[in-house]
Amino acid sequence: MPPALATLNEKQYLCVIKIPDHIRDDWETLQFILKYRDKLRRPMAGLSFLREEASKPGGLQRSASTQILSFGVSSSCSDVVFFCIPTSTMAKQEYITRNREWLLEKAKETGVKPLDKGIFYKVIKKGNQASPTPNRGSVVTAHYTGKTINGKTFDSSRGGVAPAFRLRELIPGWIIALQQMHIGDKWEIYIPAEQGYGKLNQPGIPGGSTLIFEIELIGIA
Repeated sequence: MPPALATLNEKQYLCVIKIPDHIRDDWETLQFILKYRDKLRRPMAGLSFLREEASKPGGLQRSASTQILSFGVSSSCSDVVFFCIPTSTMAKQEYITRNREWLLEKAKETGVKPLDKGIFYKVIKKGNQASPTPNRGSVVTAHYTGKTINGKTFDSSRGGVAPAFRLRELIPGWIIALQQMHIGDKWEIYIPAEQGYGKLNQPGIPGGSTLIFEIELIGIA
């Protein structure tokens, strides 16, 4: 079982916040998040804040599992969950550095161009340049293949029907890149970890990974 709340070590756990889709329009909940977001996003301050709130009557209620410690805010914010994730699941600095260096070298290659936030791309095929580009609220239909810098594929839509996504619900790297693409464009996109999944491990994706996506934009709605 995980340690009790009072004995949590800031150096061993990282606090992050999850807002379930069904309460994103709840004004009181969002006010709470906005009020405390800076504290919650910094590991040490976030964990100290959770410890303080848990000690108050009617404050945070703790429920423990063997993998993570989760905290639900009481009253109308009961569906907001704070996760204290063991930092042992996070990327090692050597791996992070190797991925950053790979991206810097890739950026020097012929045909590779910059986008915002340290993202780069290479055009594989040009589509209809007269067609509109998506915005954050668009639903985009796209085929894609995702790889890490060692060439390992962690996800692909190829071989099936092209999936559709609400753009604003995707990782930041996709949101930034797809807004520059036209229907029919096929790009290879290089996304730094900060605009992907950050330092936390995902299935098939070590924390700190630079992500390589081949994306073909098929439709916009």
